[in-house]
Amino acid sequence: MDKYDDKEKKDKEDKSSKKETKPVDPNQPTKEMVQDYELKILSGNNMAESSARAGEDDTINEVLDKFTKQGKGGTEVINKEDAQDACNEIYEKLRGVDSYTAIDTVKEKF
Repeated sequence: MDKYDDKEKKDKEDKSSKKETKPVDPNQPTKEMVQDYELKILSGNNMAESSARAGEDDTINEVLDKFTKQGKGGTEVINKEDAQDACNEIYEKLRGVDSYTAIDTVKEKF
């Protein structure tokens, strides 16, 4: 009897040690990749390379929203004086210069 019991135990151990592996889909992220992305999101470092550009875009959009007005037909427009003021403010914020330097530099280019 022991001989048969040992064989059954060995068969069970062999089956349990052989895990079924599913074929890996190359289009799907691995478990490790998902964990890395979750960690980046939770730590606030999601796509750190593009976050500086996104911050610049947010600054520009914020300033433009402040200076745009509703035109005919529901379009948004900025007149020339407001456009220059918007450029001054954007240059000042993005370059980190004082307002007088921004005004002079934008006036040269405008």
